Amino acid sequence: INAETWDINKEPSLMSCCQHEHEHSGSQMPIQCNHEIPSLGNAELWTELESFFQLASPNPAVDFTYLSNHPKIVAEKCVQVLRGIALDALLSDNQQMARFLFLKSAILEFVMKYGLDEFAEALTSDPPAEVAEQFSKVVKEWDGQLQALCSHCQSYFAADGTVKLPTAIDAAKSHDSHAAPSSWSSMVVPRWHFPMLNDKERNAAYDTAIKSLVHHTSHVLDIGCGTGLLSMMAARAGAASVTACESVKSLAEVAKQTIQANGFADTIKVVNKHSKALSVGEDMRQRADCLIWEVFDAGLLGEGCMSTIRHAKEHLLTSSPILIPSRAVIHAVAIQSEELFNLNSVDNVQGFDLSIFSQQFRRNTYESIALHSYSHRNVTDVVDMCTIDFLLCDEPQQFVCTTPAIFDGVIHALAFWFTLKLSDDIQVSSEPSLGDSQHHSHWQQAVQYLPQPLPVRAGQMVVLKASHRCDIFRFEVELQ
Repeated sequence: INAETWDINKEPSLMSCCQHEHEHSGSQMPIQCNHEIPSLGNAELWTELESFFQLASPNPAVDFTYLSNHPKIVAEKCVQVLRGIALDALLSDNQQMARFLFLKSAILEFVMKYGLDEFAEALTSDPPAEVAEQFSKVVKEWDGQLQALCSHCQSYFAADGTVKLPTAIDAAKSHDSHAAPSSWSSMVVPRWHFPMLNDKERNAAYDTAIKSLVHHTSHVLDIGCGTGLLSMMAARAGAASVTACESVKSLAEVAKQTIQANGFADTIKVVNKHSKALSVGEDMRQRADCLIWEVFDAGLLGEGCMSTIRHAKEHLLTSSPILIPSRAVIHAVAIQSEELFNLNSVDNVQGFDLSIFSQQFRRNTYESIALHSYSHRNVTDVVDMCTIDFLLCDEPQQFVCTTPAIFDGVIHALAFWFTLKLSDDIQVSSEPSLGDSQHHSHWQQAVQYLPQPLPVRAGQMVVLKASHRCDIFRFEVELQ
């Protein structure tokens, strides 16, 4: 996607909604912008962003069904993505693109606050005065946030209003000659990298699997290489070549330095691109016959691994590649936990009815939770919901599993996690830590809350339904 896919000239109603605010802020509306939007590291968010803007076209016949069914999911993720890209644009000398993206964020905020009917009306016709007023307010709020962001960087602005920011490391050095990379870098790289890199069980399993599957003729592709750890494992195992791709610039630079420091620079080539931007012949000498990857969130698919492998199979891998991991098993259990349920719901507080807040903002997809940190009971046994074969599975799927309730109780949520099959006899799991167990995974578990607590009797059959559209898993619970 680039900015050409959304031409403001074709949406005069939106122009009339927001032009007033931009005139008062002294800025220019980005009538047309041909700059490429920076690539993202989180493929799931990028996919949702793409889905949204395909639907949010100025076509009167546009089908809003998907967005109608998932408005909060799509809008929340897209707002996060757009703000991140806007910051990237601002840090990359492109104030115009930053403002353009904040305007798109304003559209999403409008959808979240006022619904799709008004949004569709604004896209396809001259909006009523109150719709225009509402939209104008939202644009003003977002434009204010952009101005606040700019004020923090004011010292880097040139006289003509363009942004001239140094790199994160240079900026840090300009304030302290002994400084490490500045807070910009630490903001870009999530903190979960540290527990992941210190996960001994995960690291040992990957290393063992790589040693058994990579040999001196292997041409390896490492997608989302991070520090380059898995790439170095492949090089140490004797790989002929390793291409390590990493879309986050600061991480890619660290990977290059780390690989150089460990003596593998001759074998490993680090490419600062998203895997979908890689090109055989330019970034890779040839197609890879071995893929090493770890682009899985707590719910397995949430980082966009399905679209990643689909693209890799078509453009980057040989016809019969080795995948590490090649498969994953999803495990699920119905749980009773009022403590967990209250993380996503509120009802009566000090005699006041706050249920409207829950109705508006309750999450209807899973979130990552360290399950052992919360009091809970398994209402059912843990079941193996499905096995995902990454080479073969590239279509939406549905799974059903029926299991009896263990006791009279209440189902508040579904918890699920996965086991990665790194080779035929080596695996690593994100299952929750249990008491004094030696298993301590850096992964958390995925917890999807029920809309309402579901009472159940001992022996009653609980039907667990799971589905995905190659993006994230969604669960439903029914009783028989």
